[in-house]
Amino acid sequence: MKKFIFQFLGFFLIFSILSFVTGKFLLPQKIYWGNQMYQCKVNDVTADSSKYDIAFFGSSRIATGIRPALFDSIINSSSPSKIKSYNFATFGTWFSENDYLFKHFIHDSLLHKKIKYVVMEFQNVMSIKWDKISTNKVTYYQNTDNLSFIYKYSKEKGSTSIFKYMPFYLIAYYENLLNLGKSEVLFYDTAYKKEYGEQGFAKVKENPEKLKVDIDNMYKSIKTYQNTDSSYAGKLLLQKAKNLILELKNENIKLIWILPPVKLTKEFMAAFQAIPEENKINLINTDYYPFFYDKKLWNDNIHFNLKGADLLTTTVAKLFLKKIQND
Repeated sequence: MKKFIFQFLGFFLIFSILSFVTGKFLLPQKIYWGNQMYQCKVNDVTADSSKYDIAFFGSSRIATGIRPALFDSIINSSSPSKIKSYNFATFGTWFSENDYLFKHFIHDSLLHKKIKYVVMEFQNVMSIKWDKISTNKVTYYQNTDNLSFIYKYSKEKGSTSIFKYMPFYLIAYYENLLNLGKSEVLFYDTAYKKEYGEQGFAKVKENPEKLKVDIDNMYKSIKTYQNTDSSYAGKLLLQKAKNLILELKNENIKLIWILPPVKLTKEFMAAFQAIPEENKINLINTDYYPFFYDKKLWNDNIHFNLKGADLLTTTVAKLFLKKIQND
């Protein structure tokens, strides 16, 4: 048995070294996005980045929920300076991936050439599910900074959370370290069907079972936690949000965090509450925005239909105008 274990460890070590060396130095690579939708949007914008003043970031909630053309028309009808926005949000993009994509956006001066405002979805930190392990969509954004944050975040939440988060992120980090999926020759997947239209807006696909839409659980969690005191906020998630505000301020860009209707937890809502008022748009309030919970506005339990997206976009635009009136 000992011999087998040593042979296995030896094979594992040799495989790791060869994979790293081959992927890093021998095979041609290019900037790798396991998120092909984002790659496509980047290509669109870099073709003429001087067009855009505002960038939206987030998950499919934002990709299908914020229609830039409508947003622009509302802003431009009330403001002397004319703006144009682009929706960079992509499907299935959660906290860690969104953070990774956005850092590349910040460091690419061509992408944010004229950007004055960024509106970003505030997201909770999630674990990686088993069925997502070893997929390009998860592997590509793993790095040492993210692994360190996940460890500290899970440690802050308690020992149980370490076992919930760390094994999956460690596997994904190891696969990234070996450059799996990054080679143009062996692994790079260029097949992508463009799933969005003008200015990055992805019109939601009609759900034939829309009568089964059930947003009651989301509504109940919002009703329970919408007034959570900011003192319950975890330090790491809040600090991450504040650091990004300062980082963008140094680039002369104002960051506005947005929280659309979503299932809440106490800690998550508390962190959002602690963000400075001038840097957030809070749509989580069943008293102020009861109209969001009409089931006829929803395509499924997560995404608005087109009518709901227009209502969300209109509401965000009006609140955005209030945030920038003193800028």
